[in-house]
Amino acid sequence: MVTISHTELINALFKALYQVARRRSSQLYADEIIKSSFSSLCEQYSFLNAVLLPSSGATDEDLQIHVSPDINKVSKEDLARALSSFLRMVYTDMNAEVGLYFITEIKEYAGKNKVQYMKQIGMDLDQIQIEQHHLYIRREKLKAQQTQKEGGEEAKQPNLLGYTWGNIGKWKHEPGSPFCVLYDKQGNVLDRINLDHVIQYYVDKLSGVSEGTPSSDKQEVEIIEKDYVLLELMKTQDMDAKSAAHQLQVTEEELNEMIRKLTRVELIHFTSHDTVELTEKAINYLAERGKTHGKE
Repeated sequence: MVTISHTELINALFKALYQVARRRSSQLYADEIIKSSFSSLCEQYSFLNAVLLPSSGATDEDLQIHVSPDINKVSKEDLARALSSFLRMVYTDMNAEVGLYFITEIKEYAGKNKVQYMKQIGMDLDQIQIEQHHLYIRREKLKAQQTQKEGGEEAKQPNLLGYTWGNIGKWKHEPGSPFCVLYDKQGNVLDRINLDHVIQYYVDKLSGVSEGTPSSDKQEVEIIEKDYVLLELMKTQDMDAKSAAHQLQVTEEELNEMIRKLTRVELIHFTSHDTVELTEKAINYLAERGKTHGKE
């Protein structure tokens, strides 16, 4: 049985939430959604006022979640209900931006012990993920019906960014990073944009075909042979982490890093806190790679 303090749990969960939400959208958009959802929830659960969110614009490395020790007096059941509601609200408000594996990534960033403790106090992350999968499917169906009804023209959306191109003074790409930083005309940071999403949107929009698979994700896996071998092993064998590490001739920590990366690019997903399986995307990828390899 894992025992950690409420303050430690909240710190780990909130940091994981910020990192995952930012990775799957822009920093400004993710931060505003989290702040808005949290503010609404504080009205229902007053004890959450003991939590102070990080300042706007803080980088992932500088995220500081300040939690008063008073939060430790709250019952585990009340904390579990509040945090579960918070995750549901953020996912709902961010809509399709976060995709299907939002909770899977949060588990990875939070860490195994924190996830195990969440389960102990009544936070059923697997149930939340199932709900989100159903919600995602319903939204996609409604979106398709609405588009068809309006003759292919999407309804005008409000400006969720809070700025336009006219507010931007300059932009700068961070070397070795998938992010581009936008600055206003006074030199203040406006936003950090994930270029993977921008490029995918550009290709989908102009081609008229949405495949939902950023090319950078596919390339990242293709150039690392051990990742491919791990996927093939998972396809053909049932094994534990120790056996997989032995066959791949890597340490268990290196194996965990491989799993984290393959989860981020949605080639594997967690079916429980310590069990992973191939996604449909991975099965298709292995089949396609097998064809290409056969031709060579």
